Amino acid sequence: DDVDVQRDQFLRINNSKPLPRGLVTELLPEVNSPLPPRLALKKIPSALCDLLNQDKKSPFYRLIKRPSAKDKRRESEVVTDTVVIKMIEDSLTNPSGCLFPYRNIATGEYDQAAIWAVLNTFWSAVEQVFPDAWGKPPTASRLMHGVGIRSLGKLMDRIMASIDPFGERAVATAAKELKLIAPACHWTSGTWEDLGGIPWNQLQNLHKHQAMLSNYLIRTYLEQRGRV
Repeated sequence: DDVDVQRDQFLRINNSKPLPRGLVTELLPEVNSPLPPRLALKKIPSALCDLLNQDKKSPFYRLIKRPSAKDKRRESEVVTDTVVIKMIEDSLTNPSGCLFPYRNIATGEYDQAAIWAVLNTFWSAVEQVFPDAWGKPPTASRLMHGVGIRSLGKLMDRIMASIDPFGERAVATAAKELKLIAPACHWTSGTWEDLGGIPWNQLQNLHKHQAMLSNYLIRTYLEQRGRV
């Protein structure tokens, strides 16, 4: 009769098939009982994805698609939730990630307020620096595509490692850093000449393209920062 037990069993039974993975991930924040390690690792990223989508102060407010909202989907929802969750998960689990310090591996606890501040700061700066590419469908802007979100997530690890997310000028400072790479980006038109001349709309959410783009953005950022 306990709803939490029902939810927990529902997830465990349907984790492999046939439930869509996105729906399983979306349900995780509501589960209060212990979860298998693989699922537990996605619980906090999924909860943060929800917060980014629902908080009016978030740059991702109402931009993220979630499986349960299929029947009432808004036209503004252009970013796939699994991409956002993976971006957060990558930073939380990689020792070089800017979110990694806010995770206590021994206890499994997270400083959710600090993680939220980092994410909100960086992506608010992204929205400021690339206003013409923000909030558009992935077909019109590769910034909102999986390859753009994941690659900028890697750059986030570099930029936010030295910025206090609770500082008064945190967003402005992050935006200043992002402006160093802005001239080299082609989110909505043009060609990425340094990536072999690939057209802006041919970048795909593939490991190869993610690696190419993230390496290029980080390399450009470090080169430009060295000249400042």
